[in-house]
Amino acid sequence: FVAVVLAAFVGGFAGVYMELMLKQAGSLWLRNAQLAMFGALTALVAAFANDGEKIRAGGMLQGFTWRSYLAVSALATGGLLVAVV
Repeated sequence: FVAVVLAAFVGGFAGVYMELMLKQAGSLWLRNAQLAMFGALTALVAAFANDGEKIRAGGMLQGFTWRSYLAVSALATGGLLVAVV
């Protein structure tokens, strides 16, 4: 129980500290771009580590339907709107 509470406290503190650092230093647009690139690179490495052969054979968007594209577009648009605000 103590470990879970401590992990939640440290995670919350890390989030607040990161927000403080991002707001203090430089352009917010630049920080958002840096975080986005880091996240995209991490996701790409993880995708190839887990399903590299399948991705090489069928591409990144294999199995997508119009509903999948709609869901991804809606989530991406929402993320961009949050970044603007």
